[in-house]
Amino acid sequence: VLAAMQALVIADASIEGVGAIRTMYVGPKELLVNLDVAFRDGVDAAGMHSSIARVEAALKAAYPEVGNVYIEAASLARVRGAE
Repeated sequence: VLAAMQALVIADASIEGVGAIRTMYVGPKELLVNLDVAFRDGVDAAGMHSSIARVEAALKAAYPEVGNVYIEAASLARVRGAE
């Protein structure tokens, strides 16, 4: 499931890399997802916000148990170190 989530996130055109994906159930059917992403060079703040919204929607569509998604912008080196 984590590999599928990673593939879904990296499919976004604004994202260059995905680091560790951390998940935790916070209720019997509610999954919290926390992940680090590296955005491509040239993606501005508005582009990051749009990308985050797309990724969150895609994760929730693919995995209905996903309740909250927290995405942290990270350096590509940091993200690659987590792979």
